Amino acid sequence: MRKRMMLLVGVMAVMGVALLGGAALGGQPVSFQATLSGANEVPPVMTAGMGMATVSFDVPMGVATYRLEVRGVEGITQAHIHCAPSGANGPVAVFLAGGIAGPGVIVDGVWTKEGTFTAANLLATACGTIFEAFITSVAAGNTYVNVHTSARPAGEVRGQLVPGPQP
Repeated sequence: MRKRMMLLVGVMAVMGVALLGGAALGGQPVSFQATLSGANEVPPVMTAGMGMATVSFDVPMGVATYRLEVRGVEGITQAHIHCAPSGANGPVAVFLAGGIAGPGVIVDGVWTKEGTFTAANLLATACGTIFEAFITSVAAGNTYVNVHTSARPAGEVRGQLVPGPQP
């Protein structure tokens, strides 16, 4: 029974990837979003922090655009997209913010980061270093956004990337 359920989930994931990947590869940008909280960390952490991340892929242009907004967190040191399904920890796939010296970014309640990345920014992970392969991993639910702090180096707030409103 369990094998049958896993097969069904796998087939549904492949169908979803085909639909989303087809939209992206057909020239239409495709967007994903993540709701960030300490409860999504593995293991969960108690924090007042929360946030939202959006990532939009434009395959013909070979670029991804992202926006992070985090509230109630101080001492941010790094932010990444990691490669792993929900409930698991995985390697960093791409840096969104990093190398912040000292105790991190200290802000009055809100930290916002916007930027872009390309295949050249992807790290060698299970998600792949080819732009389309990375998008397939995202569409399959195998990536998450994680914001790290000086108080919680393993991660303060996290959220799985899921299909979001399309541009």
